[in-house]
Amino acid sequence: MNKKLSLWVLLLVSLLAVSLVLGGCQGDKEPQNEGEPVTASEWEIKIIFNSEEVVVPIEDIRGMIQTTIEVERDETTAYTGVILKDVLALAGVTEAAVVTLEADDGYSASLEDATAIFSDQTILALQIDGEDWDSDSGPIRLVSTEASGKSWVGQLKLITVE
Repeated sequence: MNKKLSLWVLLLVSLLAVSLVLGGCQGDKEPQNEGEPVTASEWEIKIIFNSEEVVVPIEDIRGMIQTTIEVERDETTAYTGVILKDVLALAGVTEAAVVTLEADDGYSASLEDATAIFSDQTILALQIDGEDWDSDSGPIRLVSTEASGKSWVGQLKLITVE
């Protein structure tokens, strides 16, 4: 009987060890939205450049000069926001080979063309057709006539410049 009990204990300990190992494989990235959701007025974008971090509140971006670009896809859509290069200038960025954009949910895309990065047609859009973004898309999204739609990162939280 002791042998049977020992086998059950060994099995339970083994299962516990496996579950701990597998649980540890989930990665060390913390969930982005712990606790209370961030409201649009509390949103911030972090810019990393030359090992320095600059945090830009969305309210500061709203206070910058706004521009509207029209993008023709199936229909013409107007996007209003701040030119990306103007926001990058807040972190001292005047040139870049690659700009990586990351969303709140971890999705990321890169701009690898200086023409797109520094174009007046690449903006951090605050509005679509005169309306603020909905909570699933916004409150801020990269939009560009110079880059693929895959680089149009919504819920933008992090810009890394190389």
